[in-house]
Order: sequence, then C-alpha cells, then structure tokens
Amino acid sequence: MAAWKQLFLLSDALERAGIEHHANQWGDVQYAGLTVAQSRTYITLWKLLDTHPEGISLKTLSRKLRVTPGAASEMVDLLVNKGLVTRTQNPSDRRSICINFPEDLKRKHAFTEEVIRQRYDALLAPLTPAQKQEFEHLLQIIYEEYNKKGQI
Repeated sequence: MAAWKQLFLLSDALERAGIEHHANQWGDVQYAGLTVAQSRTYITLWKLLDTHPEGISLKTLSRKLRVTPGAASEMVDLLVNKGLVTRTQNPSDRRSICINFPEDLKRKHAFTEEVIRQRYDALLAPLTPAQKQEFEHLLQIIYEEYNKKGQI
C-alpha cells in the first residue's frame, strides 16, 4: 500500500478514536446531528484553539476554512445554537468577536486528547525511540512547510 494511503488511514484512525471517545464517554448527542460543513468547522476550531486558547476571530476562521466571513458566521451560529461553541466580543477589539469552546467542552477535549495521545503512542509502539524521534522530526518538517503555505 502506498505510504500516503497508510498515513491517511492512520490519521483517520486517530480522529475516529477521538470522536468515538467523545460519543462513548459523554454521550454527546449534539455531535450526531452535525453536517459535514459543521464538523469541518468544529474540527478546524479545535485545531486553531490549540494555539490560540483566548479564542479565534471570525476572519481567521473564514480564512482557514476558505469561505467568506458570512458563511463562517452562519456556521458558527449553528454551532452556538447546538452549545458547541461560544461567540463573545473580543476584549481587545470591540468590533470583532472571539469564537471559543465552552469551558466544559474544553475539559472534555483535554481528556479526549489524552485518549488520542495514548492511541498515537500505541501506533508508534513498534518503533525504537530513535525511529520515533526521527518520524516525529520528519512530520514536523512537513507540517511546518504546509502550514507556511496555509494548507493546514
């Protein structure tokens, strides 16, 4: 099997582990009714909030999703109505808003990320410590290059 397919399947397995954990651990029914676009928005926020815990601007979100600010705003409104995100005024710029997760969801995410981290460690268990370090180093190089281009 091609390496890109293997990487894709492993990545998908990690994402599925997180989603399954959320559903099994907390019975979060609000995830069940998400459309593909809503799921994409939610996952993008989850990734962005990792490096911007204070919140994400609508402009940043729309740029990452490659949609208009209006389309991003509609998607955020739908997620707000489901209780999955909050929308507050940006304290440093009253003209913009901050999108974030409610505090209880942040705690759930932290726990789910630990489950994913354990699954990741299990995936890399066949590697020696040196191989694992080299693998993670190569992933970091690839990630940084794609991130610079705005493709992640």
